[in-house]
Amino acid sequence: MCCRSMDCRGAIRFATDLLMSPEQCVHIGWDAELVSSLLEFIERLRDIHVDVIEFCFLNAIVLAYPGLLCRILPDH
Repeated sequence: MCCRSMDCRGAIRFATDLLMSPEQCVHIGWDAELVSSLLEFIERLRDIHVDVIEFCFLNAIVLAYPGLLCRILPDH
């Protein structure tokens, strides 16, 4: 979803032909804070110019080592 939404400012692309505004996401039951956080995350990915392959590698690292950040940054 994040990778699909990188070319859509202020909206979330759920599928190829399904683009929703934040208001629509909240209307279907998503929490407003979740929508806001997701849009912020998408913006950060866009800012660092992450492409699809890099995004897939990031996902793999997070899934393979879910506690890695806690070990690297114990105060966070």
